[in-house]
Amino acid sequence: TLKDHGNRVLKQNRGSKGEGVWWVHILNPFQAAELAVASLNFSDDGQFYVKAVEAVDNHHEVHLLDSFIDKVITNYLKTPGDFVIDMEFLPRIAEGEVRLILSGKQVLYVVNKQPINTKENLHSFSANLGAGASHIWQKPADWGFIVEPFLLHMDEMLDRLGVDTPPILWTVDFIRHENNNFVISEINASCVGFSAHPELAAVIAKVLLRMLQQMK
Repeated sequence: TLKDHGNRVLKQNRGSKGEGVWWVHILNPFQAAELAVASLNFSDDGQFYVKAVEAVDNHHEVHLLDSFIDKVITNYLKTPGDFVIDMEFLPRIAEGEVRLILSGKQVLYVVNKQPINTKENLHSFSANLGAGASHIWQKPADWGFIVEPFLLHMDEMLDRLGVDTPPILWTVDFIRHENNNFVISEINASCVGFSAHPELAAVIAKVLLRMLQQMK
C-alpha cells in the first residue's frame, strides 16, 4: 500500500500519546538530499528509503523500508494478540484533530487539538501535547455539527463493534477529510490520552454508580 499511495500511517494497538504511531512515506531523491540520505534504491524487491515521523514528539527517522518493518515488528509485535494497523494518511491532520470525550453514551467535552505551526517544524503532524500542540476544551454544543451526527449513529457503530455497553470513559477522534467532512481516525478506551481534569471525576462517578445500581 505504501508504493501505491506514497503515504501511510502505521499505528500499534496500544501505547499512549502518539507512541508507536508513525507517518511513513516514500522519499524521492530531492527529499532524500534534504535529509542527507546518500543514495536511493527503488528496486523491485522493496528496498527503498522512507521517512517515518512518530506522533509522540514529531521526531523523524530515515530507514530502508525493510529495516523500518523490522523495527515495527521488534517494538510492537511482541506478544500474541499484538497488531499494527495500516491506515490511510489524511493530510488535513495538519489542521488538527477533534476529540470527543465520552462517558457511556454522553459526550462530556470536545477537545480541539491544534498541532504546532508547521512552518516552525517541517516534520510536524501530531496533535499531541508532547509534540507541542495546543488543546482547547470546549462544550459539545460548540461542535454540534460533529456531535449530533455521531450520537445519531453511535448505536449502529457500537453494534458493528460488538459493544453492548460503552465504557465509562472513552474517546473518539476525528480528522478533516475531503469536502470539509470529518472522519473517525481512532476510538480509544484503554488510554484516553488527555491531561488530568478533576472536574470529570464527579461525572464519571455518577455514571459508575448508575451502572452498579443497574447490576443489582
